[in-house]
Amino acid sequence: MPFCPKCGKEVPAEATLCPSCGYTFNQVPPAKSTVLPEQKNTGVAAVLALVLGIFGLMGVGHIYVGKIGRGIVLLIVGIILDVLAWGSFIMGFVTFGLGFIGTIIFAIILLALWIWQTYDAYSLAKKYNKAVRETGKTPW
Repeated sequence: MPFCPKCGKEVPAEATLCPSCGYTFNQVPPAKSTVLPEQKNTGVAAVLALVLGIFGLMGVGHIYVGKIGRGIVLLIVGIILDVLAWGSFIMGFVTFGLGFIGTIIFAIILLALWIWQTYDAYSLAKKYNKAVRETGKTPW
């Protein structure tokens, strides 16, 4: 079965209008095409980034969307910042409170990175899906 070039849904071969999105094929039925790449669920990308990011495993949402390099960098940076934050927290007890300042600084950086990477994974999933719908190919 052919696919709609706008939404990517299957349409009957004799269709002149996409039953899913209403796209008009200008009286010419859609061309038979290869199977479109699977779209990425924006909710899954955001939840992976949000939930696993809490535990310092940032970047998993990016890996899901196909941005492997960015995902691995975020994963490494998240783990390093997590270790530094926990190390500062433990040093706070050893140094009678001086290490807690580092804990607060690293925690603020982790929080900002966690929020950004969650939003970025969601945005990249939307961008990925748009490119698949419009071009029939993955954007990266």
